Amino acid sequence: MRRYLGATATLFAVAMLCAPAVRAATEVGSDCVANASAKDLTVFGFTRPGNSLPLSVPSAGVVTRWKMQVAPSDDLLPQRLVVLRPVGKGNDQLAADESETELVDAGANEFSTRIPVREGDRIGLTGFTGTYFCDEAGGGVSGLFEGEVPIGEERRFKFKEGIGVPVMAVVEPDRDRDRDGDERQDRCPQSAKFHRDACSPVRLRVDAEARRRSILVGVRVDMEVSVQVFGQVGWGFKSKRKSGGGRSKPTRLIVGLRGSTKDVAPGKEIDFRMALPKTVMRRLGRITPQESLKAQVTVLATDSDGALAERVVTVRLKGQEGTAP
Repeated sequence: MRRYLGATATLFAVAMLCAPAVRAATEVGSDCVANASAKDLTVFGFTRPGNSLPLSVPSAGVVTRWKMQVAPSDDLLPQRLVVLRPVGKGNDQLAADESETELVDAGANEFSTRIPVREGDRIGLTGFTGTYFCDEAGGGVSGLFEGEVPIGEERRFKFKEGIGVPVMAVVEPDRDRDRDGDERQDRCPQSAKFHRDACSPVRLRVDAEARRRSILVGVRVDMEVSVQVFGQVGWGFKSKRKSGGGRSKPTRLIVGLRGSTKDVAPGKEIDFRMALPKTVMRRLGRITPQESLKAQVTVLATDSDGALAERVVTVRLKGQEGTAP
């Protein structure tokens, strides 16, 4: 911003953008206990009467953990969590993504992962030496593929009654879509710029200076944000109304300053100009250059998720006696 003679106020500020509340993590899948296995199988839950969890993902997010419960046995099978996505109107499913291969033992098993999911996706299991399932009478219906399904490939599945899929997935929201769950993985859920590190605060610099008929405001930030600038000018005067003691009642007049809103790129200074209304100009024309009016300039920086940083600076407007329009 070019420099001019006049009153200047500068504010360097650091403000943490606070994230609005987000929805909680959701468990998806089945809590049945694996008691059987088969080779060359990919299986996913379709229906299961009385199941306490949804079998399809209710809203988009990231799978951050998956769990299995296996009945006591001598088997020790490598398993992968798979995410299947419906395509078209038939029984076709797209293999959207999968976890790393994990060695599953008898008892409770839990593994960490990072798999983005969409609303309507279903979770399943596969294994190159065998796949666990729940052999249960009246256990509902599962979808079944022969063999493993490569990621990105579409396959038509078969229905299989009386089997369940012994896997549960924890789906966390991912508001900034950085593939980190907002609750356990992402330390900065409101910005995709930061992941495992805490959010960097917005560094907001505001320079405001008085001009003859306006206030010039320069704004610089270190993140891409939308910036709104507005303000007000106030001064006191004697009212014609009398107080209880017969004296004129002091009154304060507040005049709003109309600003504007602009998108500001990181590292680039943007100027905002707020014209002084005729009411303010007339008042300045009635006071000497040794007197002044106080203007307050408000700067709001808002990121794409609605998080807000606010700064207020004060600018002195010198009197312009004899120059009123």
